[in-house]
Amino acid sequence: MLLEYATFSAKNMITFEKVNMPYFDLLIAGAAISFFGLILGKGILLLKRKLRLKRDTAVSERKI
Repeated sequence: MLLEYATFSAKNMITFEKVNMPYFDLLIAGAAISFFGLILGKGILLLKRKLRLKRDTAVSERKI
């Protein structure tokens, strides 16, 4: 949403000398989707770390 407004819409506004305001409802929806993606990614990262730690401790216990 922001990328489109910063590139295409900016060029369009310069060409036609008219200011078009961004759609704030789309901005809020995009922010919510991005936030969900960040939380999901962080959860996957933490899960992978936990599984790796569990696997590494199991391997090190077998060597002893």
